[in-house]
Amino acid sequence: MSLKIDPMNGAVPPMPQAIIHGLLQRRLGEVLLFPIVLSVLLIAISFQNFLLFHTLAELFAIAVSVIMLTIAWQTYPYSRNAFLMFLACGYFWVGAVDLVHTLSYKGMSILPISDANPATQLWIIARYLQALVLILAPFVLSHSIKSVPIFLAFGLIVMACLGLIYTDAFPDAFIDGVGLTPFKIGSEYVIIAMLAVALGLMAKHRVAIGNEVFAWMAISIILTMGAELAFTFYVSVYGFSNLIGHIFKLFSFWLIFVAIIRVSLREPYVSLEKSVAERTHHLTDEIAERKRTAAALVHSQDSLANAQRIAMLGNWDWDIPSNDLWWSDEIYRIFGLEPQEFKASYETFLEMVHPDDRRPLQDAVAQAIKDKKPYSIDHRIVLRDGTEKIVHEHAEVSFDAAGKPVRMSGTVQDISERKLGENALQEAKAEAEAANRSKSEFLALMSHDLRTPLNSILGFSGILKEKTFGPLGDPHYNDYADYIHDSGQLLLNLIDDILDLAKVEAGKRELNEEALRLSATVHSAITLVQQQAT
Repeated sequence: MSLKIDPMNGAVPPMPQAIIHGLLQRRLGEVLLFPIVLSVLLIAISFQNFLLFHTLAELFAIAVSVIMLTIAWQTYPYSRNAFLMFLACGYFWVGAVDLVHTLSYKGMSILPISDANPATQLWIIARYLQALVLILAPFVLSHSIKSVPIFLAFGLIVMACLGLIYTDAFPDAFIDGVGLTPFKIGSEYVIIAMLAVALGLMAKHRVAIGNEVFAWMAISIILTMGAELAFTFYVSVYGFSNLIGHIFKLFSFWLIFVAIIRVSLREPYVSLEKSVAERTHHLTDEIAERKRTAAALVHSQDSLANAQRIAMLGNWDWDIPSNDLWWSDEIYRIFGLEPQEFKASYETFLEMVHPDDRRPLQDAVAQAIKDKKPYSIDHRIVLRDGTEKIVHEHAEVSFDAAGKPVRMSGTVQDISERKLGENALQEAKAEAEAANRSKSEFLALMSHDLRTPLNSILGFSGILKEKTFGPLGDPHYNDYADYIHDSGQLLLNLIDDILDLAKVEAGKRELNEEALRLSATVHSAITLVQQQAT
């Protein structure tokens, strides 16, 4: 069975349901075993000595009240349980009045009292105070109280009531030979009504009180009401109704002890155990999350290191005031070193820079600090084996509030291969430009060489066409025909030479050595020149 509250109208379930719910939380026999055994023992004693029975029954209730205050007082700074503290202060003074009641009981012969009236008056005061405490306790559930003022306030009330008794200002409650007075009987009914109000208030606040605590307190209050009802019947202070009332009171105080002390002492440990379990679960989740974060960080670092290795790009961080320089693993590899082989510093870095590049690099760093701007520079480094590399360095400076440089962070990238490629590209470009110039010069020369035989062909063919020397058959025409043939052959050779040159450049023709008739070549050249001269 579960406790249900209607959130719309604030209605609470019937009281028996909550009581049963609380009882089911704990084995009934475990709770009631001790008071049952004690009651049987006390009842047996009452048949032999009622005064001893009364004294032991009252001392039990008094001991419970003292224990309640002791525990509540010592634990209040930590528990801040105002409900327990208020009840403990009130019940302590109820126990104090019960102690005076016990010492004043007829037959004790401890105090100079001969009749039963003072003890009965003290009983009424104790029960009024008990009912008042139970009515007021629910109102401090959501408040923080100061224990000393509460304790002293109840003490003042008790002292005032005791003063009324011992000045005969308090109404009589018992008259020997007559029995209970109307004041005593009426007070018992008023006390029962007050207890009923207290029970209703606790039922209203039982969610804050706690179902188990409320269940035992409800039974305790009902038993107290039964005890008060029994005390309205006796005529003799040693009567049966008096015995039944004290047995009910014993059970009532025991259940208060169970509800307030046992449960209140157990709750911190249960709460602590729950808190430890929750904290353990939280720590487990936190550890798992940290492991995931650490794994992700390691993966990220590995990925970054791998990316830097592929790009041949490392990063560094320089704490300027302390001259503490940190290099990533890739920078060590760029400088031909094992990762984290030694503690880097600005001076050791400069020692690895090519001597001709140190000053420009230092100037770039100084200018960046002065202008508060990043710098980029290409410079050479010299490895231990003498190998030179070219690196590109980019960095920026961080300043404090006073404008003082405190940190410089940057990157170093090995651009040796890129530089070699750039140089090769520049050389290829220069070669291409030279080839273009050679071709231009070649074309200009070829244009002149091609024009010379063409002029001879056109000139001699024109003479033949115009028959300048008369009809064909003149010996001059034979010479001119030879000139035309030689010029055409020369022109064909020039064209073949151009084609051969193109094939050679394309790698499709090999040059072959062959014999050359030098006299024929010279004669051909002289003939062409003579024709140009004429």
